[in-house]
Amino acid sequence: MRSVLTSAQDVLRRMHGIEAAVDLLLVDPRPVPRGAATQLLAALAEDNSCNAAAIERCNGVQALLDTLRRSEAGDHDTAVSVAALAALGRLAQQSNHSRNAVRLAGGVPLIIRVLADCSSRLLVAGEAAACLGAVAIDNLENQVSIGEEGAVQPLITAAEAASGCRRLRLRFLSALRSISSLHPDNRMRIEEVGGRALLQEIMQLGEPQGRRSNGRGRTSPAELLSASIIGILAYETWRELYAHLRALFA
Repeated sequence: MRSVLTSAQDVLRRMHGIEAAVDLLLVDPRPVPRGAATQLLAALAEDNSCNAAAIERCNGVQALLDTLRRSEAGDHDTAVSVAALAALGRLAQQSNHSRNAVRLAGGVPLIIRVLADCSSRLLVAGEAAACLGAVAIDNLENQVSIGEEGAVQPLITAAEAASGCRRLRLRFLSALRSISSLHPDNRMRIEEVGGRALLQEIMQLGEPQGRRSNGRGRTSPAELLSASIIGILAYETWRELYAHLRALFA
């Protein structure tokens, strides 16, 4: 039995909601429609490989990276940055092609810069770490790039800053595990910066997980909430896009 969340996601894809959201990111710099479109893409990409492929085909990776870049360079909109990072991470979880697309679009140094600049915004830093971890899954080339761009130091610094929150600290440690799973040079960097004890703790986390398994059958309250959010965001996205198109042709 298909979940309510998956059904809602698929309906929005068939209604061209993905194209509408990406178009809105490309044409409208205002915070409210940009935020709605980014959060819609993040919701649509969650555990849905068909939607992830559709977002990538619509140039969604580049649009999300551009949105993240504008958000961090301008008003530092935490909600937009978190949603953009979540969407990119969810895309990366779905396929190696998406992981490569993030790297080829210049996403690795941008995400690391966001991570390093967000020491006082650990929520954004945690999402950036999770995104890097997803981009690194089973991808040696990405792990090499992430290491060479200097991700180890800010990840360890963020993990130390989050020592009072076990769940958040685990996000940073899991990212370190992911970026070093195939690349011994990154393990050496971790040991040099954080010491052997930290490296051993990270390696004991187990193999990095790719796409999260989804229990099918019973619909959880979280799935119902996500489906509702998708509907609300879709309405806002379509409304803003319609207003923008009317203004263009007025």
